[in-house]
Amino acid sequence: RQTNLVAIIVTDISNPVVGPIIQGIETRLREQDLMSLVAQPTHDARARRELIVQLASRRISGLVILSAEIDDPMLDEAAAQGIPAVLVNRGLGERRFPCVVNDDRVGVRLVVEHLAALGHRHVAHVCGPTSASTGMERHRAFVELARQHGFVRPALVQASGFTRDAGAAAARQLLRRRSRPTAIFASNDLLAVGVLQVLREAGLRVPLDVSLVGYNDMPLVDLLEPPLTTVRVAVDRMSRDAARLMVQALKERENTPQVIVLPPQLVVRASTAAPPEVDRSRG
Repeated sequence: RQTNLVAIIVTDISNPVVGPIIQGIETRLREQDLMSLVAQPTHDARARRELIVQLASRRISGLVILSAEIDDPMLDEAAAQGIPAVLVNRGLGERRFPCVVNDDRVGVRLVVEHLAALGHRHVAHVCGPTSASTGMERHRAFVELARQHGFVRPALVQASGFTRDAGAAAARQLLRRRSRPTAIFASNDLLAVGVLQVLREAGLRVPLDVSLVGYNDMPLVDLLEPPLTTVRVAVDRMSRDAARLMVQALKERENTPQVIVLPPQLVVRASTAAPPEVDRSRG
């Protein structure tokens, strides 16, 4: 394959956190005389496989995949076609390809410890789709760590996607339950924005009535009212490492796939505070 063309595949190009990752990868690949194109597959399994077939027919040099789902047919087809591929922010546990991922367990631990230190015990989690490794890992970590920190029957609501609308729908489910949580942890920032919208519609104040935490630290969440407490993913380093792994995969076809796990950072802003009952006990 001598096209020097790398396809960057993403599930949702409109997601604000995706743009900086694509930009960083494209810039660094261009420095290595590799051109990039961006493709957005549907969720249909046959169409996902066919996308890889079509790219292979155009003699694509490599794939950088930001959208791999668990048991994704794109990965099976890439392996069958012998196309070098790198997974980004997906695929921990997928050993056929090199990947660079965020340490989601550490990220969730930072959230849980922060909320527990504030005094929260009734915490809900708006889970991302478990078809994605990020959604599944954050879900599993929250359930385990919530138990360790003594959270009282943490409420779990499965979102249909990593979108604002899905977050709003999940929040409406939460508010229909008999007991309201004092804090909500959303599996990404777009979900958190949807939750915030519904809390406002219900007349609930963040963080005076309900604290809210997101994940990713996507652009502009610091400008929300209130600014969102969230987990920052090392986007620049993720882009840099993904491009390096891609160049390495193109040069060294037979090496054991490398897995890079990046440490996250909790960014505490004004959307989290002590729960109302703790405030009253201190007053």
